[in-house]
Amino acid sequence: MSDVHLGAKKYGERIIYEDIFVAFEESLEAVRRDHAEVLVISGDLFDAPHPDNTTLVRALKLIKNFVSHGIKVVAAHGEHDTPGRREHSLLSLMSEAIEGFYAPSLLGAGNLTGSQLVDLTTVKLNGVAFMVYPFFKVSIDEKRELYRRLGPLYDSRARELRRDGIKSVFIAHMPVDPVFPFVDETVTSVRSFPRVSYVALGHIHKREINYEKFADGNLWYAYPGSLYPLDIKEARETHKRGPLLVDLSSDEATVSEVPVTVREHYVIPVTIKEPGSVYYDLKGAVSKIMKSPNSQPLVHLDITALPGIPTRLIEAEANRIAKEFNLIVIPHVTRAVDESASLPRGEARTSIDIVKMLQEIVGNDEFTAKVVLELAAAAAEGEEDAVDSALEKLTSWPKSLEILRRLSAS
Repeated sequence: MSDVHLGAKKYGERIIYEDIFVAFEESLEAVRRDHAEVLVISGDLFDAPHPDNTTLVRALKLIKNFVSHGIKVVAAHGEHDTPGRREHSLLSLMSEAIEGFYAPSLLGAGNLTGSQLVDLTTVKLNGVAFMVYPFFKVSIDEKRELYRRLGPLYDSRARELRRDGIKSVFIAHMPVDPVFPFVDETVTSVRSFPRVSYVALGHIHKREINYEKFADGNLWYAYPGSLYPLDIKEARETHKRGPLLVDLSSDEATVSEVPVTVREHYVIPVTIKEPGSVYYDLKGAVSKIMKSPNSQPLVHLDITALPGIPTRLIEAEANRIAKEFNLIVIPHVTRAVDESASLPRGEARTSIDIVKMLQEIVGNDEFTAKVVLELAAAAAEGEEDAVDSALEKLTSWPKSLEILRRLSAS
């Protein structure tokens, strides 16, 4: 599994925090039922490098109980659970404190030869070598250069192990081409993977199970996807949630899904044109949901509202609707341009693409431009949760951080 994000408090909803823990606990139980020998977590077990004590204690109890049944855990670091400073991560400390939990790290290792680096980041369990590629919190160009140097080292070791009859798994938390849609932000391509028995990946929250054809056979790889839908975009995804079961007993890996049930998520579009219709527009939208009496789905209202309709009014009515229908409702408000607004006679309406203008300022990065615009709108509305959400997006996107550093220095 990957991208669990224990401790995440998205949109300020406590229920999401609890749901993630429930999904994680059910996933661990499913792994036990399937008699797996090793659980691989391909990065971002935690949502932050320094989770609060409650999150930490709950996670430690679950993992210690899990490994007490004889199943080992091999974890890779991701951008969310890797500290920004050069300090030992929580995963590294857990690796020292919990028998059966392994999270290799290069911190404090000093100067290493290529062979020593691969040895330090390889865990051999039950006759399989788990090669954990280090996570580097650096720019995308530096990540590419590091992989260009280190990838062949892991490939060489994997081929040595194969000659000795030992199977291997390569574990990495990184976006790769062609799975990640933004090629400029990928670290490498699937063609450059070490010739292992299986590649376990993290970072991309949408599930992808595939293989690459080589002359000597197929190489299977997978992104399990996030364990729980973490935002409105992920709520739109229909893929199964839960761990993947990988069987290495044959010449070619077989990958099967182990689904776990998570709370139902809906994304419902709503258009609001005047303040007096807010309640009725929202009620009409959510009334379309057919839910069982014992469920409480999470509803993302994708709201397009004309200027002049206060966000606080929309949120208050959304909260009212949530109580009436026994739903968890999260409103997402986007401001629309009122096309009916009149112009002085003889003047033509000029279309201004604000995102495009911002793209020119931030170096043609559409994602950063959109989030900066989102941040500005949230700040203008005084929406603290929306501000936090936008800042989180910017800090989790390496290119955004590079752009903001450049702009602040100019």
